[in-house]
Amino acid sequence: MDNYDDNIIAIYFGGSKEQWNAIFSKYEMQRIDEAETAYDKGIAFADKINQMAGMEYDSDKFEFHYSATIKDVLK
Repeated sequence: MDNYDDNIIAIYFGGSKEQWNAIFSKYEMQRIDEAETAYDKGIAFADKINQMAGMEYDSDKFEFHYSATIKDVLK
């Protein structure tokens, strides 16, 4: 890709969009006070720290390439 934006995360998947959607779900941040397990509380805490540091999860930063081959990745 020419003029590739370094802030965009390219995801190459060999299957179809429908196959991707069957195995992937949109990431949802969880609030610390809503987390049930210690592990989930840790994840929620890390999310909060990342958010405060300006590294918040943003689904718009992902660019998906379906039915990708190794040639697509090496462009």
